[in-house]
Amino acid sequence: MTAALPRIELQTKPVAVPTAAAGWYLCYGYGMKPLVLYASKGQTVWREGARLIPITHYAGPLPEGK
Repeated sequence: MTAALPRIELQTKPVAVPTAAAGWYLCYGYGMKPLVLYASKGQTVWREGARLIPITHYAGPLPEGK
């Protein structure tokens, strides 16, 4: 039998709202599935390396895994 995965609830925010804290975020609007990207505190421009990621919303930061 497999163990149940933990459930987390996160509020989505528009990409223009700065991030509250540094951490990993779920990013929406780029494709069918969300991306997981790292952001620093106050970030509003999302990049992966030098490439700009055109997302519309984000949720997070994701909680630390134990």
